[in-house]
Amino acid sequence: MNAQTISCTAQKVSSPQSGSAPDRASPAGGFQAGAVRRALLASLLFLLCVGVDMAGAFRLEPSNVLLSYDIVATDLQGPAGMAIHPHDGLLYVVERNANRIARIRDTALERVVDRDFVVDDDLPDWALAMGRDKDFWTDSQLRAPTDIAFDRHGNMVVAESGQGGRLLEFHYFEQRYLSSRVVLTPWMHGDHSFVGVTFDRDDRLYLTARRARVDTALPTGSALLREVNGDWWMADYGPFSEFASPVVDERGRFLILVDQRSADIVWYERAGQFAIGAMTDLLGIRSAALLSDGTTLAVFEQADGTWSLVTIDPETEVLHEWIGGLPAVGGLCVDPRTDELYLSLSEEGHIARVRRLNPPEPYQPHALEWMLARFRIRYALPPPQWPEFFKRFIHDIGVVEPIDDRTQARSAERRSLTLPEFAEALPLIAARASVTPHPDDPPVDDPIEEIGFVLFLPNKSMFKDGTLTPSVSLFRATHASGRIAYTRFLGGNPMQMLDPQADWDDAPMALVAFPSGFQALDSPFAEEGHVRVYFIGMGIGPDYHILLHQGDPRRGEMLVEGLDGRKTRYRLETFSEAPEAGGHSLLVADARIELPGWRPLADYPLVWTVVLTEPTDMNLRHSMPLDEIFAHDVRVTRSVALPFERRLPRRDLEWRRRLILNAAGYWSSAHF
Repeated sequence: MNAQTISCTAQKVSSPQSGSAPDRASPAGGFQAGAVRRALLASLLFLLCVGVDMAGAFRLEPSNVLLSYDIVATDLQGPAGMAIHPHDGLLYVVERNANRIARIRDTALERVVDRDFVVDDDLPDWALAMGRDKDFWTDSQLRAPTDIAFDRHGNMVVAESGQGGRLLEFHYFEQRYLSSRVVLTPWMHGDHSFVGVTFDRDDRLYLTARRARVDTALPTGSALLREVNGDWWMADYGPFSEFASPVVDERGRFLILVDQRSADIVWYERAGQFAIGAMTDLLGIRSAALLSDGTTLAVFEQADGTWSLVTIDPETEVLHEWIGGLPAVGGLCVDPRTDELYLSLSEEGHIARVRRLNPPEPYQPHALEWMLARFRIRYALPPPQWPEFFKRFIHDIGVVEPIDDRTQARSAERRSLTLPEFAEALPLIAARASVTPHPDDPPVDDPIEEIGFVLFLPNKSMFKDGTLTPSVSLFRATHASGRIAYTRFLGGNPMQMLDPQADWDDAPMALVAFPSGFQALDSPFAEEGHVRVYFIGMGIGPDYHILLHQGDPRRGEMLVEGLDGRKTRYRLETFSEAPEAGGHSLLVADARIELPGWRPLADYPLVWTVVLTEPTDMNLRHSMPLDEIFAHDVRVTRSVALPFERRLPRRDLEWRRRLILNAAGYWSSAHF
């Protein structure tokens, strides 16, 4: 079929009702020959349709995205989950009704896994002691496969959704898959089945599972994560949940879970193990996908039996329809190289491809990175790793050794701290940015070209010798002529510079002379992710007002007011940093709250191990209270982990004082 170019607008839809049965009576060919073709041709006229309010559940708006739509494969039997092979770039698809795996090469189908493959029979005793013999595990026929995923080596994992489903890993050998083994998971007993599976580029394994209790016929859903070292986590669990296939960005930073029964979608940040956003009352949502720019796609089943492909904006909570009137969609897959989206049309037996012809504006911030930035602003959470611009400065001060991972070797000479650990004891805000005069203002003599600053204890005060001292503020401005204005600290004698080697008690007036700076975090000035910092009396007289943006490094501003009252405007742009370090050289590390993480699991034979970190509750969005879980017939082992000690075990006050003194003393020469 030739590709058709369409400009998608919202189709007229009605609100799906809970428990309604979709109309499956329409002929298979009707979708291709009739409704959609008319919709595609009509949409070429760029007609704007009015979005229909889905009975108050959500807003469905028209989309101005120009798309192409074509069919790339036909004659499949119940196509479901799909994945792109990391080596050959071909699309692999599950044929659920035929119990096999196929790949698409130039629109032709090649059977990859069908029957008579080998399953390793080296299984632990407990796998054979649960009413399942070796024949059950080593059956050389797939049983209702539903999804597939590839690790970076090309090995393929297949999730079975049949009665007592298996998770099988097929070994990649000479572009063939002839042998496999059972992947042992913490959820392998009872009437369980697997729903979806995926990998990130570091080979972390994500999967969703389902268990239907025979006595109640109520589903129990779970979402699991296996780290590269084999440790398992439970990211979500719900006695009444039905999770769709997990969605992960390529780097493994974000996890998206759709609960079809609860009609909601949740965005998680993996390293911090917290939900950065959620939307509820999305009636009819069935599965999701993620584009490289962070755009979230989802498919919805409508009351009339048709399906819609939409984008979800979690910030505005608005849905934009790309395509309406689709037949049933069995799975979604995005090619990470091209952003092409594939839909398996389960009843038609086709694979459709959707391409975005007018991509978003360049330099737009990644949608989920921006959501994470706003979440970190809201809760003043530091990124998991030190940004390089600040890490070098802290290292040079010599009081602590900044490290990026708890597993790194701790230094015997210095205090070795991760950034979150450091921020727990000494909150801070820091930035480094290039500066250009505002183009709409008159030329400036000797303009500023770069700034750097750090606020220790922002919005807070230190109490010393009966005197309340403002937060510690270090500021540096480099001018075009090479002149540098920076924070200077005076001791008791106005002509005496602060000695970084002095004891805290030997310089009683030095800290009182610290200039004042603060961040307007919890105020209207911090709207839309902006971080506003005010420096009073910085340098030689002028005041600085700085506006930086945690989501978009190009949206910074600075206002400088001189002694003569003249105000000069500048534009600021922060420098690039690793995504794990915040994305660019702006660091907000106030660490004011503690968010509970996911639940660590035993590898087996337990269903899971609930680790109780008193008094933190379980951070499972769809879980029931523990007392209610224990009342059900599930095997749960109560084990108590040592509570996380928020205060550092060594003498906090002394090392904080020493770090502040050293930072202030070395700022003129050891700034970043």
